[in-house]
Amino acid sequence: MPITHRNSDQFDRMYGEIPKAVDVHEHYARVRIMHFSYTQVGEGEPGSTITIQRLPPGTVRLIRAQVAASTSGEMHVTLGHQSYERVTGSVRETVSEQSDYCSNSGALTNIAVNGGLTFDQFGDESQLTTAFKSTQGVDLKLTSYGSIPDGTRIHGYILFGLD
Repeated sequence: MPITHRNSDQFDRMYGEIPKAVDVHEHYARVRIMHFSYTQVGEGEPGSTITIQRLPPGTVRLIRAQVAASTSGEMHVTLGHQSYERVTGSVRETVSEQSDYCSNSGALTNIAVNGGLTFDQFGDESQLTTAFKSTQGVDLKLTSYGSIPDGTRIHGYILFGLD
């Protein structure tokens, strides 16, 4: 099998024979960080949600979310988003709520044990290569698939690219 040398689609668009524009969220995007924290008051039943932050309006690419909790037990959570309005050209459409946008949902235990849970593996390639394009921003949420003990402190940060 021969050795091959190829270019990414973005490299070819920018530096190929006929250069074309590349979206800023794909090339030279500004990486931004948002912090969040939350303390559970009363026990949360399975299926409880916590809206953790709102990505800004415009074209935004979610890079990573790091979540940690101080709890004596174990909580199973997924990272998702509320419904939002997407604009593609002149077409506006509502994107449905999705509770498990990231495929690597998992268990949060006390931060002294494992340091938290990182969401950076997305369900399919389209989620990894598609940016959120919204008119009002996108609310990110955690969904618990077990109870959330009273007094649990959940905190973390979100990294995203913005044009």
